[in-house]
Amino acid sequence: MKIMIDDIYGICSDEANYILFELKTRGEKSKNVGEVVESNVGYYGTIQAALKGYAKISTRQPNQDGYKELLQKLDVIEQAILKVKIPSK
Repeated sequence: MKIMIDDIYGICSDEANYILFELKTRGEKSKNVGEVVESNVGYYGTIQAALKGYAKISTRQPNQDGYKELLQKLDVIEQAILKVKIPSK
């Protein structure tokens, strides 16, 4: 299973966990410069916990405009979570 939450973060799973990952682009020191790779952010027992992890990470990004920007970001996160399509088994 692999679900993209937004353009950067997604959730995949293995036998025991839901894994929140971030898409990153390899830098100049890499053998494969410019390659987009998944970087695991956290492991969670439920998909709901993984989505809460996404919300926590997203709201901890540098915030220059203060409270208003944080509320807007939370609204965007909520909309992204609502759009996630969870595949049925």
